[in-house]
Amino acid sequence: MKLALLVTLSATLVHGTCGNPVPARSSRPSIGQMRWLAGHWRTDSGDSTSEERWALARDGAMNGLGRTMRGRVATHHELLRIVERDGAVRYIAAPEGQRVTEFALIEARENYARFANEAHDFPKWIEYRREGDALIARVGGDASQRTATWTFRLVAEPPTARSLTATACAAPEDSARVELTLAPCSCGASLYCAELGGASVAAALIERQCDACESARGPCVAPVTAARLRGADGGCEPVTIDAIVSAE
Repeated sequence: MKLALLVTLSATLVHGTCGNPVPARSSRPSIGQMRWLAGHWRTDSGDSTSEERWALARDGAMNGLGRTMRGRVATHHELLRIVERDGAVRYIAAPEGQRVTEFALIEARENYARFANEAHDFPKWIEYRREGDALIARVGGDASQRTATWTFRLVAEPPTARSLTATACAAPEDSARVELTLAPCSCGASLYCAELGGASVAAALIERQCDACESARGPCVAPVTAARLRGADGGCEPVTIDAIVSAE
């Protein structure tokens, strides 16, 4: 994972007296234990701003969007999702231009969660811990790899999650790419898209209220979706997008 991606992830270990870690008191992990993560979180470093926005989706999952901005230019973005599947809770990260990676929730208690994937190069584990309006993030790997920590501040309460209708069309010049177009009156939308588990999943971040009606467009690398659309004579079809709405 790129360093820019790491800024959008995880939390520090909880320590007891004398610097000794507090023993884990985990119950059976469930996605309901992650609702404290909801909100708009941000950290600034010089002219660079990194943020995550989390909201409870209509299907009961947690949808997240992470990005890094330098001024008004986005230098990195990714689609994040926490789902409950096959009796386990999984953190799914789909960074722009990189493969999708899953981490399993292995420890959870009030305002704390730890995810791990020992097969991944870096990070191998991700932790989140909330302390009031602060979200402390920590990521790391094995003994030979460094550990990094960041502190995000809550800048807005949980955004509203709703569904939008978009049109997906196969891009003739790219066998794995589809073009997504949001319906008019979706001003300020940024499209994030990745293919998770064989299903095309997209998310839209509406950053402000619209004063005019415009369409928002964005590319999506989604081989299964593109193949299906080409099978239908290269046509277009409506898709449902989970949107995180934050009018600021």
